[in-house]
Amino acid sequence: MSAFPWDVLITGASTLGASVGAVWLKSYYDNKAQGRLADQAAEAARSDRRREAYAGLVKTARLVLRAFRDVIAFTTDEFEDTAIRSTLTALETLPEDLNQTVAMVELLGSDAARSGAKDILDKARASQAVFVMIGRMGLYSKRAQPGKMPVLPTVLSDSDQATAQCDELSTAIDRFVETVRPSIT
Repeated sequence: MSAFPWDVLITGASTLGASVGAVWLKSYYDNKAQGRLADQAAEAARSDRRREAYAGLVKTARLVLRAFRDVIAFTTDEFEDTAIRSTLTALETLPEDLNQTVAMVELLGSDAARSGAKDILDKARASQAVFVMIGRMGLYSKRAQPGKMPVLPTVLSDSDQATAQCDELSTAIDRFVETVRPSIT
């Protein structure tokens, strides 16, 4: 009678067990590592979207501010019709663009960024009232000479309120930038 080869069985079983265990451990830690990588990639994507939203808001708000200041400058003297028309054309789309970029910051931004975005929007809306008044005064008067726009009433050209509101908007933009800068660097 031959003896059962226990030593071969034990050696084979232990080798098989070690191999299966090693494969299981490797897959376990690989899954964890892949999960961490996926989490890091998702966080990087969120950070990129947030950074883009912040940059878009600052860019759009500065364009709105520049257009508002251009309109104020146009009220002080006669100016070329094409210059004001291009600014007014830009002002037609800028409010929608500003609302969209503020919405993106509200969706993606931090609490401080959301508060800053709301402040920018409020200041832009306050400034906009002056430009609605300009439109009501008949900016495109038929009495103007061809190629020239009329001088706007002195009530607007002497108005410090419009300039002060633009300065408030500029300050709100600067505060927003200072608020979000630490989170995007």
